[in-house]
Amino acid sequence: MNFDKNTGVIEMLIDSLTPADEGTYTFQLTDGKATNQSSLVLIGDVFKQLQKESEFQRKEWFRKQGPHFIEGLGYEVTPECCVILKCKVGNMKKETSAHWYKDGHEIK
Repeated sequence: MNFDKNTGVIEMLIDSLTPADEGTYTFQLTDGKATNQSSLVLIGDVFKQLQKESEFQRKEWFRKQGPHFIEGLGYEVTPECCVILKCKVGNMKKETSAHWYKDGHEIK
């Protein structure tokens, strides 16, 4: 949990949502004179949607840690009637290598 009194931002981090995380969350502030609180209900469809979004974002994060496809493999026919197979990738590093395969066999 993070509480930055300078910015007023208070956070509770849930690394990976599980069914056990479904419920009502309440944050309470107390300063000795007054108490205030705010609640967030994460139950049913709301929780399921949040869990789905969280899982999608997690998969995207893992996918982007290494080289990943920005555009999947496709084809183009040139005016000279040649066929070009191409894709677009991101997060390429100096040591990244590329290999072509046809029917499971590498093309050299």
